[in-house]
Amino acid sequence: KNDEEFNKYLDDYVGYFVSKGMQYTEASQRKETVRKLFANWFKFKVPSLTLEGKPFYEVAEIFERVNRTGIELSVFALATAVFFKQGINLREWWKDYYSDEDNEVKQFCEEDNEEYPKYILQVAGLLGGKEVKKKILIDPKQFSIDRQTWSHSCDLLDQALKRLRNTNTGYGVIRPELLPYKPIIVSLAALLDQCASDVDFRKVDAWYWSSVFAERYAGSSDSTMKQDYDQVSKWLKGESKEPEAVAKAKNQVRQLNLRETDRGALYRGILNIIALKGARDFFSGQSIELIRLNDHHLFPKKCGVKMTNENSILNRTLISNDTNLAISRKKPSAYVADMKNRVGDILPIFATHLVDAETLKALEADDYKHFLQTREKLVKDEIEGRVKV
Repeated sequence: KNDEEFNKYLDDYVGYFVSKGMQYTEASQRKETVRKLFANWFKFKVPSLTLEGKPFYEVAEIFERVNRTGIELSVFALATAVFFKQGINLREWWKDYYSDEDNEVKQFCEEDNEEYPKYILQVAGLLGGKEVKKKILIDPKQFSIDRQTWSHSCDLLDQALKRLRNTNTGYGVIRPELLPYKPIIVSLAALLDQCASDVDFRKVDAWYWSSVFAERYAGSSDSTMKQDYDQVSKWLKGESKEPEAVAKAKNQVRQLNLRETDRGALYRGILNIIALKGARDFFSGQSIELIRLNDHHLFPKKCGVKMTNENSILNRTLISNDTNLAISRKKPSAYVADMKNRVGDILPIFATHLVDAETLKALEADDYKHFLQTREKLVKDEIEGRVKV
């Protein structure tokens, strides 16, 4: 029957083009081309694997291994499939959360994102004392989720995202692309559930900055999340000394190679600190909506001063594109003089860009080498203060 319907379709196909003025021979050739294309489709054999007596989470894991050459399935997609059998529709729960206009998550991802809903599951896992690796999250024997736990984890995720974006008492992530590490969101969210006092928040702040500048989340992060959550939790309860992340960062700050840092988590973390400082406009002295700022050079690349590592974070700050155009190709001595003519006392402005009096003198003298030395010390002093409680 299907062959008969297909042949009738092809005859109608020829009739249509002939009615439009095409020669019958040409229309028939087209028909044969279409027939061959569909023949390949109809003859295609779909590989299958029969699994009997396997729990659903194992089926999901096997499918993922078999499917590695196809479309990669996310952890959230696999978890959605696993828990659907229990009447839990994680996809709908995510849509409900995302659709709330008051939630911060819209500032970080689109609705079809697969990472942030996974983070909610990982927060729930940490709160339940679980490892947050994929094999755990898709195994209902080891991990469970209900609507109340999901909603609480969503609330914590939202608190974490708000704290990340906050430029007063938070972490100065003015845009998602300036977030040092995404997975750190999970640990932060779970730890915020235990913060009840100013001391608690200061401890979490010290852990956060330590993790950023010790590059703790640069590698495999699932194990790090659990380790950090356990260690910082005990620290918050007064049951242990400072966690590994904080102790390590304190010893590493002075060894950070900032002169060659021109990208990555360290780079973004320092820009976050500059955002927290306020990053006032060079020529008006006023605060600018931080989201309008981008990272640009203090010694412009084409200013005529001989430089090495000109893209180093030590030669970068957050300024508007208009200000960048105004100072482009100018030596620092020239644009600093322009600033003085417009606003007078410029040191308070530069202080919001992590530039002190000594570093400003290097700018005015167009002394790039001395500028790097003084700003490096200033930046490291700032980092050192933030990894301590």
